[in-house]
Amino acid sequence: LLDDVIKEKRRTDRMPMINKIKNNFDSFMSEHRITLSDSDNGDNDDNADEGD
Repeated sequence: LLDDVIKEKRRTDRMPMINKIKNNFDSFMSEHRITLSDSDNGDNDDNADEGD
């Protein structure tokens, strides 16, 4: 029982770090305008911009 309590505490202690990483990841993705839907033609868009 005590082991379960310790595991639960560790899990909750880790949550802020997980949220921090998630926020960093989200801001990184938005800064670089990387989205799953754009990943297929993202390179083409970049090349087109350079071609102009």
